[in-house]
Amino acid sequence: MDEFKAEESKNTKTIAEIYKRFVSALSYDGVIVFSGSAITLLCDPERKLKDIDVIILDKGAVEAADEKKMKEAGFSIVKNKGKAVALLDEEYHVSIDSDVSDEKEREIKEGITLKVGPLPEGRTLIGIPINKVIENIVIVNCNGIRINVASPAIEIILKYNLWLKRGSGNLGSKDAIDICKLVKKFYGSPEKFIKSESRLVVSAMSSKYLKFLQKDLKPIFENNNQA
Repeated sequence: MDEFKAEESKNTKTIAEIYKRFVSALSYDGVIVFSGSAITLLCDPERKLKDIDVIILDKGAVEAADEKKMKEAGFSIVKNKGKAVALLDEEYHVSIDSDVSDEKEREIKEGITLKVGPLPEGRTLIGIPINKVIENIVIVNCNGIRINVASPAIEIILKYNLWLKRGSGNLGSKDAIDICKLVKKFYGSPEKFIKSESRLVVSAMSSKYLKFLQKDLKPIFENNNQA
């Protein structure tokens, strides 16, 4: 499993601190960070941190969360009709939702939303089969805290899916910028990414999808590779 060192910033330290306390309080380390917060850890430490998306591989770990232990770790349990639906980090004002698959965000006026969900069997993560995400995690080390993170290749595919969904004609969108930063840091060019990860793209999606990705990556990269 590949391991990278996160560049230190306020945002990467915040993610690492919350991750460490959450995993410890949960007594379970099968937690994977993905999407924007993964990009913050991998290549963009100053990226605005609006939420932290996390998958928990064992649903039982969420259901068995101990209220007292969570409280001691700085999390208050938010309940609806007697059922725990979220955890609120009292230091960072972070909401931890209990199921990311519902695609609902708890509204908090200040702070960061940490959306957490158990592994949804047979489901996909923004178009990517869950098993492919799990098979391709990397470790990001931030101040000695080792964090499970979706790999750069998975993040590129994920962000490409979001780019298509949100409007594929916008070469300057946040998704396009994220794709460019990931490709530039870890592969150098779209051509090298395709050559290195074509098997993963096909296995995660399809050979037809690879053709679309190959066609779109070059203009996305060229439009945003000005720095």
